[in-house]
Amino acid sequence: MVTADLPGRNEPCHCGSGRKFKRCCALGTTADRSAAENASFDFGLAAENSGKPELAAHHYRRVLAINPENVQALINLGNMLSDLRQHAEALETLAKAQRLAPHIDGLHLNLAVAYQAAGRLPEAIAYCRRAVAAMPRSKEARATLTTMLKEAGNLDNYVQALAESVEAFPDSADFHAQYGGALVAVGRPADAVQFHRRAVALEPDKLVRRSALIGAMMYLPDLDDRELQAELNAFEQAAAARAQDEGAIAVPALSPSGRGDRLRIGYVSADLREHSVAYFIEPVLEAHDRTRVEIFAYSNSAEEDYVTARIKSHCEHWRACSELSEQELERLIRADGIDILIDLSGHTAGHRLGVFARRPAPIQLSWLGFPCRTGLRGIAGYIGDALVTPTGEDAAVKLEPTFNCYRPSQYASEVATAPVLKNHYITFGSFNNLAKLSEPAVGLWSRVLIEVPASRLLLKSRGLEGEITAAWVKSRFEGHGVDPERLQFLPRDESLDEHFRQYSLVDIGLDPFPYCGVTTTCEALWMGVPVVSLVGHRFAARTGLTLLSAIGHPEWAASSEDGYVEQVKALCASPDELALVRASLRSRMADSPLMDARGLTRNLETALIALAAGENSPPVERWTAG
Repeated sequence: MVTADLPGRNEPCHCGSGRKFKRCCALGTTADRSAAENASFDFGLAAENSGKPELAAHHYRRVLAINPENVQALINLGNMLSDLRQHAEALETLAKAQRLAPHIDGLHLNLAVAYQAAGRLPEAIAYCRRAVAAMPRSKEARATLTTMLKEAGNLDNYVQALAESVEAFPDSADFHAQYGGALVAVGRPADAVQFHRRAVALEPDKLVRRSALIGAMMYLPDLDDRELQAELNAFEQAAAARAQDEGAIAVPALSPSGRGDRLRIGYVSADLREHSVAYFIEPVLEAHDRTRVEIFAYSNSAEEDYVTARIKSHCEHWRACSELSEQELERLIRADGIDILIDLSGHTAGHRLGVFARRPAPIQLSWLGFPCRTGLRGIAGYIGDALVTPTGEDAAVKLEPTFNCYRPSQYASEVATAPVLKNHYITFGSFNNLAKLSEPAVGLWSRVLIEVPASRLLLKSRGLEGEITAAWVKSRFEGHGVDPERLQFLPRDESLDEHFRQYSLVDIGLDPFPYCGVTTTCEALWMGVPVVSLVGHRFAARTGLTLLSAIGHPEWAASSEDGYVEQVKALCASPDELALVRASLRSRMADSPLMDARGLTRNLETALIALAAGENSPPVERWTAG
């Protein structure tokens, strides 16, 4: 964007024309300013730099009263008016500046940002594209365009803009990481991995780059355990080195006995709001026994909503920490005297694993937010159960019978009649993100469609809003012999009400693999939709098994592809029986361990108290990489 920092008269003009300032933007604007004009402009600039847009606008208006064609004053006034949400006047002012100085390419970007602020995104994108065309080497212009395209929702356009940005700036870690994230969103995690690796190579000390790589790798159906472990180890080394460089201090001692035997538990998360994690942590926070434990919540998100308000009411201590550095948050946690610190994010966005590497609490665990170990030596391990924990792997805490409990959204509608009774054909469905739609899953689901005549498959995902991605997904099924006409795609809904109503279109849910659903599976079951899952060897491939077992339907979790198909066909055999399952599933789920928040929370508290007392194995001093 064009800013208020003006060059000297004989210096190159800031607009990039190659001409001297006095023979370019200064013409007709600042060359013959009166002393009053100069003073008012300087006062405006000072107010702008002090974060006082209203005062700045006042002084820029005084400049323009003296010289209505002062382009820089018009630009600055337009920017201030946009900040003040006086959008119509802001756009008119910037448009006038562009008419007076059409050679200033940066004005396209000013107008783009002003249109975006005014809520007119199509015009904003159009101006931003002009800015990129006029200034192809402007990183700011490209970054602004990608942000706007992401906001617009068509991920195909977003992906294409990032591909061009990566080509234009091959050494930009930001663009490589964003491109990797966009590729995951449109279902191309294998392609995403290579761009995340490049981002890591460019910024090896930045933990968020390594986490994004690990997150993308989790979707790969052919991921080698040794390759994953290597990246987890690399993350640990980077986090430990940074903690050591910044002077992390010794692990504090456990001391619950000095506080009336109440154990202090701290939960760290960026998702204590309308988010999948909240469906599982809120009921636990509400059910905690305050005679046994004292609860601290460390929220790493500036975004708060109605769910945040409820969660706050369940916590004795609320710590907003999104603006705190790792050292500051570490000091806060130590000052709070936390006995057991629990990470709820893993390697997902907004995590604070760098703080966990500094060991601010004597016992540290991970839970709910990420279906894998974190890699940090400072985290003892995860909270799991006997079914979800992979063979040969030990969870730090094993709850029984399940590792989590679910609270449905308040926006979930009543269970609808089974659509097969009206359609006279079975509709399968998956509302999972496209990255989970692995090639093995496409192959198996194609087999299901072929073996269940006249059936349909409904896929719902944000990534399917783009024509390119939708056509690509159809071609993948077509390659397995499925007529594209049997596929129906839905975009992400604007409201949760509408999201839950879409389950009325689905008879049977198909769980993707090897990265199974969790929230989507619980949502489908609550809406009366039975879900069939394929059990794998990793934690992420076993969540379907534990969820379905918890509601009394372990038979819906198959151990082989043949078993998966047979279980689907068994559910399809009688539409009337399927309708009965649908009608009874919500009440069955409500009475199951999956929704027994009190029972799970008591088990959790007992396990954590025993862990703090040294009664659980492995003991604290022997903990290894979590």
